Amino acid sequence: CAQTTWQWSQTTSGSIVADVAYDLFTSNTAGGSNVNEIMIWLANFNAGPISATYSSSGQPVPVASSISLAGHTWNLYSGSNGANNVFSFLPTSGTITSFSGDLKTFFDVRFYRMRSCY
Repeated sequence: CAQTTWQWSQTTSGSIVADVAYDLFTSNTAGGSNVNEIMIWLANFNAGPISATYSSSGQPVPVASSISLAGHTWNLYSGSNGANNVFSFLPTSGTITSFSGDLKTFFDVRFYRMRSCY
């Protein structure tokens, strides 16, 4: 179980490019190099997930949509940053300023989704 709670706030007077996210890395072996990066985004301020596919308007295309986890609904994006695979869960609507959930559920969905894609 990887139960976590996070409450945050942000104020700015200008335009920013940022995200608020849990950023987790996995390896195929203990102590090995990073193979996968799993991001659970709580906010997206003019940034965006890495995606293997983009629409004609330049928007990232999710590999799975409307996944219900930890009391929220997410879209899952998948791509590479050149060093490892990146799997990003973004909320389908708005910003999550108060999160409480088990991060392990995101790993379970991630591995299930990847097995079903290949």
